[in-house]
Amino acid sequence: MTAVWLPRDAGLAAASHPPATAVSAVTDSIWTFVFETLNFAALAGVLAWLFFKPVRAALQEEQARAERLQQEAVDKADKADQLLREQDAKRQSLGDELDAMRDAARAAAKLEAEQLLRDARARIEHERANLRREAVNIERSQVAKLAEAVAEATHLAVQKLLGQIGGPDLDRALLSAGCRELQQFSDGSLAGVTVESAKALSDEEQAQLRGALGDEPPQLRLAPELIAGVRISTSRGLIDASVAGLSEYARQLLVTEMDSLLSDEGPAEEHPDA
Repeated sequence: MTAVWLPRDAGLAAASHPPATAVSAVTDSIWTFVFETLNFAALAGVLAWLFFKPVRAALQEEQARAERLQQEAVDKADKADQLLREQDAKRQSLGDELDAMRDAARAAAKLEAEQLLRDARARIEHERANLRREAVNIERSQVAKLAEAVAEATHLAVQKLLGQIGGPDLDRALLSAGCRELQQFSDGSLAGVTVESAKALSDEEQAQLRGALGDEPPQLRLAPELIAGVRISTSRGLIDASVAGLSEYARQLLVTEMDSLLSDEGPAEEHPDA
């Protein structure tokens, strides 16, 4: 290999001014690099478009499905919340209805208890009134029996007393009383007069009777049960002026007075609160 000596200045000049072939080669290399870069970019774009499009679609579909699932989950959560609210509302409504039913049941039970109490009190008052009436009736019956016994005793006592004090004076007094009663309603129209006496009437007593009766002759009859006095039967009524009649009148009067007293005391006994 032969060495070529070049001056220093000539080397610098050669370095500063490369040959035209070298410049052309560098230029071609740049364009080649650019072209290859563009080809690589185009190839990369085509490959990306070919290979990444399905992946992108799958990713988008997966994202859409995830969003759909999320939306469905949100909808289900909303529905669940709605159902919970409805259940709470129904539970509250049922609670209110149960409270209302309990209140109504309590009120009905209270009214029924009050009605039962009123009915029981009414029955008690009715029974008490019945017992009072029965007691009053029993008392009246006992008092009536007692009054009858007292009246009968009085009747017998009067008969005995008048019989003991009997005599002509008593007979005349009773006959005079009968004649006076006869004269009060005697107007001459008496017919069928019957005079009963305990003893046979004397002529004077018969004349006294005729004077009271007028022209009508009486029919005389003995009645020893009269004890004393006379009993005159006329078409206008009966005049009893005998000891038996007076004692019977006393008995009847006593019974009537006792009945009147019982009638006056009856309402007070039956209604003590009045």
